[in-house]
Amino acid sequence: MKSILLAAALLFSALATCGCAMSDSDKASREWQRAECNRIIDQEAREKCLKNL
Repeated sequence: MKSILLAAALLFSALATCGCAMSDSDKASREWQRAECNRIIDQEAREKCLKNL
C-alpha cells in the first residue's frame, strides 16, 4: 500500500512540474514584455503592466 501511494505521489509531482516548464520562446516573450513595461514612465501604469505578466 505504501509503495502505491509513493508511486502515485511521484507521478503527480512529475506531472505537475512538467506542466510548469516554460519554453524558450515563452521566456523571451515575457522578457520582452517586462522590458516594455519598464519603459513606462508612470509608476502606477508600469506596476499594473508588470502585474499582468
